[in-house]
Amino acid sequence: MAGDQSYQLCINHMYSGFNAAISDSLLYDYNDLPVVDLSQPWWNQTIRQNLSINDVLLTEVSDLIFSYYDVIYFNKQIMDEYDIPYPYEKVKDGTWTWDYLASITKLVGKDVNGNTKSDSEDIFGYIADQNGSTHTRIIHANGMTMASFDQAGHPTLENMMNDKLQSVIDKYYDLVWNDHTYYAGSTGDVSCTDMFHDGKGMMMHTQTTRLPLLRDVTFEFGIVPLPKYDEAQDGYHSMASSQMMLLPADMTDPEFEGVILEALSYESYRLVVPALYEVVYENKLLRDSESQEMFKLIRNSLVYDFNWVYGNGNDLSYLIFNTVGSKNRDAASYFKKVVTGSQKILDRVYEDVRANYVE
Repeated sequence: MAGDQSYQLCINHMYSGFNAAISDSLLYDYNDLPVVDLSQPWWNQTIRQNLSINDVLLTEVSDLIFSYYDVIYFNKQIMDEYDIPYPYEKVKDGTWTWDYLASITKLVGKDVNGNTKSDSEDIFGYIADQNGSTHTRIIHANGMTMASFDQAGHPTLENMMNDKLQSVIDKYYDLVWNDHTYYAGSTGDVSCTDMFHDGKGMMMHTQTTRLPLLRDVTFEFGIVPLPKYDEAQDGYHSMASSQMMLLPADMTDPEFEGVILEALSYESYRLVVPALYEVVYENKLLRDSESQEMFKLIRNSLVYDFNWVYGNGNDLSYLIFNTVGSKNRDAASYFKKVVTGSQKILDRVYEDVRANYVE
């Protein structure tokens, strides 16, 4: 606001003042930035479709920014013990679904200490972080988003609660609350990563950021994407988690900004990302060539969601966590209770963009 031109790029979490910056007209429209070609592969290709407001795009993500994402880790030793095939071929032929995941996790589960309770001494078919963002990504893995757009281009949440979402919630509820197949990381006395590290879980849903913590495990493990809703779903999806790239509205040399940003993004795509995969992931963290292939597939399936980016952590963002995570299937009642307040946040962003950048 002082106009001192100290910075030309801000790398910022979407909850940290992003909406306020829009309201205060502090951001520059990426669609007006010279030189930058947002159709190139070093730019995420879902952002323009999912985050634009009336053809105004106030944030972007390129390979300049590190993105992490959700995956399923699997313990090969446990799968061998139960004679369950590794899921790589299921992923490749499009049959890696939540139904299939549930069917194999139900085969695994041991009450090791015999106390009839699920605790950190037992063996589980499925373990996961018990937090809001992990649960939210179940929506995107099933080929859905929280927000959509009406015919006028207005973001709306009214289409989120439908028969498919209820089906997703029912399936996920059955997966995590069936007897002795599920361990919730933060509600137990040991984290889910430590449980998996110690060989006490066949499947683990968490983020790729946990890979360094598994470098010294004594068993072989693999990585696959989050499953699909059904075999008819078009590909695998993971909601992207990254910082967002913001540009100041009062930049004095947009062409310079565009040249530098495009160059940094391109060189990251050409040099940094391959080095990350080949040096760090392939040679140090991943255990087999199939996991390397899966890792690249997952990276190319990242999606951004309007409600997650602009919703500022509203209640609807954590619908699955606040229902299934609390052993509740009644998503419709929760949706009805929180949708109005959540929609108001999106309405405010929409009106601020129209007032400050369109009209």
